[in-house]
Amino acid sequence: MLRNMSRVVAGFSFVIAAGLAYAAPILIVDVNGKLTSARNVDVGGIVYDVDFRDGTCVGLFSGCDNPATDFAFTTQADATAASATLLSLVLIDGPQGLFDSAPQNLQGCNQSLCLILTPYTLSQIGPNAIDAAVVLNFPAIRQF
Repeated sequence: MLRNMSRVVAGFSFVIAAGLAYAAPILIVDVNGKLTSARNVDVGGIVYDVDFRDGTCVGLFSGCDNPATDFAFTTQADATAASATLLSLVLIDGPQGLFDSAPQNLQGCNQSLCLILTPYTLSQIGPNAIDAAVVLNFPAIRQF
């Protein structure tokens, strides 16, 4: 759990997509080879579209002032499950791209480190501080 994060590195948002997941996620890569989003990501039977973005909590999550409406997940368990799904289905190197061994291929990341946050509530320690599940997407360190 991370606290007091006013800047979200490679933040992403989950948007509920209609329907059920019948296939692997569809990865969207820009002309520079960077993964910008993933469509049809099944987290616990609900399908989400994920956009990888870099910015502040306020800028990325509708003001970052109401977890019930700003964040797709509102519990640590759900945010951790979403992060684990991203790591296993989207980020680990596979036929659709090298997003684990080459984290610079992920929107908002650089060659040495990629920190992806799934916020689930506002922290009590200060304004714009969040509690979030964290994915470290780096070849030597894969954890959530």
